[in-house]
Amino acid sequence: MTNSLFGKTILAAPHSGAGVGGGHVMRCLTLADALTQRGAQVRFAVGPEGVALMRRFAAPFEVLPCRSAADLGVITATQSPDLLLVDSYALDATMEAVWRRVVRRIVVIDDLANRPHRADLIIDPTFGRSAEAYRSLCPGATVLAGPQYALVRPEFRATRLERPAKASAQIDRIFLSFGLSDVAGITARAVSLTLAEIPAVRIEVAVSADATSLPLLASLSARDLRVRLHVDAQGQAGLMRGADLAIGAGGSGIWERASVGLANLAVVVADNQRELIERLAAGGYVEACDLSAADFDDQFRAALVRLSTPELRTERGNRLASLCDGRGPERVAEAISGLLAQPGGRA
Repeated sequence: MTNSLFGKTILAAPHSGAGVGGGHVMRCLTLADALTQRGAQVRFAVGPEGVALMRRFAAPFEVLPCRSAADLGVITATQSPDLLLVDSYALDATMEAVWRRVVRRIVVIDDLANRPHRADLIIDPTFGRSAEAYRSLCPGATVLAGPQYALVRPEFRATRLERPAKASAQIDRIFLSFGLSDVAGITARAVSLTLAEIPAVRIEVAVSADATSLPLLASLSARDLRVRLHVDAQGQAGLMRGADLAIGAGGSGIWERASVGLANLAVVVADNQRELIERLAAGGYVEACDLSAADFDDQFRAALVRLSTPELRTERGNRLASLCDGRGPERVAEAISGLLAQPGGRA
């Protein structure tokens, strides 16, 4: 490590709330771990849903309740951190300009590139994104763009090293997870479709405790040995170990699965995932389907049929793994260390 963060204070403000999902909180937690390893003191300012999520996963960080941008302004002024880390689609340059009066540096995590910022550093792990996308939105900011900066927990990179070089002849085991959300009960629907198409498969299903699908999945796993249910599982990389295929949403979880090197059937479950998954599918990195499509079931089954070919699974897994090696948190923490080592701020 070329830079140390000992003595530096960082306030992380990921968006949380009804309908938001847990992705903002989880990627900030991943980065917070990397920053803490460098000596930083990290606190979180989050809403009630974020507080509950952090408690669910026993996150070892001080939590400051925060329900609005106005609350965050008060907390930032009170805490006076060296750096404010913001991860929210609801915030832009308007509020960031206010916070710059009381905080030395601002770092923004974004993957939309659709609004202006007043940040020193922007992290956007989107596939196909370049720094140029932010030149007019945030002039003068350093931009870390591309999947090499995806905030993936170290456990996934470690599992990558254990992957076989060639896919097995048939799909015996599948890792299936849609993260902390379960839009329209997609988890149970995907399990049902998979069992119908590949009857002899074993499915490791990771699901959150508040998922719509949980009661149905609990009943199914109790009577069907092919389905193993893991609720709020923290060791998901271990569940991927030995899997022949991963099925999941097209959000940030795609980079966890990429770090492991698994072939993917990626499902678009939200509008903000569509562009990314369409790009990855067009480039031959994943097989994909769209939950909003009228023929979703047919799309899903057709993708499973294509992925039954071991050569295709090997190709898809290797190509996706080439985009993301799982070292994003280290790279971002290094950039933040360098940023805080520079003089200036509060401009």
